[in-house]
Amino acid sequence: MNRRDSPALDIFALVVLGCAGYGAFLGYRLADGVDSLIPNEMLIGGGIGLLIGLGLLRIGNRVFKRLGIGPSSRLFGNSGNPFLSPQAQKVQDQKAGVLTGEDLIQRQILDWLASTRPDIFAAHIPNGGHTSWRASHLLRVGMVKGMPDLILIGARGQVGFMEVKTESGSLRKEQRSLQTLLTARGLPHAVVRSPEECDKALRSWGW
Repeated sequence: MNRRDSPALDIFALVVLGCAGYGAFLGYRLADGVDSLIPNEMLIGGGIGLLIGLGLLRIGNRVFKRLGIGPSSRLFGNSGNPFLSPQAQKVQDQKAGVLTGEDLIQRQILDWLASTRPDIFAAHIPNGGHTSWRASHLLRVGMVKGMPDLILIGARGQVGFMEVKTESGSLRKEQRSLQTLLTARGLPHAVVRSPEECDKALRSWGW
């Protein structure tokens, strides 16, 4: 399932603010006549309103994620949820079957290879998007930081690697180190951002 842009999540964010504001207003009305700059009732009302809004936001986020709907503005940031780090959001997206960013591009590349270059075997090397405990376990059993996203094996036994990045993505330090190691040993390595770039890389390898 791929995420598509929609104002729905942005509207829910505004609902959060609206509920908090309305709760604060009710608290102020309840405290009418109380000689205080910020009446306790106003704080309580605002808090209750905020909790209701956050509850609606959480429910809406889950529903829209199942439908593959993402935010249409920067109100939610890149992750689609203002209360999760990008890494945590990626884990939740994976659990919900939602493909975004590099994952989406990688799926498109694999689909293109399957339909256009069936002579090439391609597989993903799991190396990211894990919770801290899972990543720690994988490192203990042999996962290497910086391994490319895809390993490709040609019909004549050629082996190559591809790192999938978004338009603004760049190689991390450990990924650059692996790129240097692989190319030094005669294994082709390419950074690709689309099926078209994948095709271009394969042609440059002579595949």
